[in-house]
Amino acid sequence: MPSPKYELLPPFFETVLKVKIPAAGTSGKFISDMGLIVHETEEISLPEISKLLPSGIDAISGVLREGNDAEYFANVFTDANESGKWLLVAIENDVTHVMLGYLKEISENGVLSQNGKEIPLRETTRVIVAVGNETLEKKITYPYFMEMFGPIARI
Repeated sequence: MPSPKYELLPPFFETVLKVKIPAAGTSGKFISDMGLIVHETEEISLPEISKLLPSGIDAISGVLREGNDAEYFANVFTDANESGKWLLVAIENDVTHVMLGYLKEISENGVLSQNGKEIPLRETTRVIVAVGNETLEKKITYPYFMEMFGPIARI
């Protein structure tokens, strides 16, 4: 049985599954929105969270511990996206401008550009970022970080 602190996550995941937003610009394209989990403690169990995903949905998870984890993120994003899985990522420190660029691109255009190659977000893939409240308030320096995400769950 999952921890009681995660009881809000199944409806949150259902919302993330359904939400579509217009892509930036005038393409008329709708893209899947990213979700954000803000947790009160600095510890979160991605394996436990992944058990709460909607039926039939699998996830790849990863942890960004250092500011230079943008390449790692791009790699796990690509793996999740190629297999049509969700990506659960825990952020434990401030993020670099490259990482912010990746998140903004996914949020606004549904793509990740790396080394001149655009990787479009597949219809079945979602990106969920988990961050501790203290990390969000004291370590992440980008003032509009939360605005890159659609559904937000505070646990």
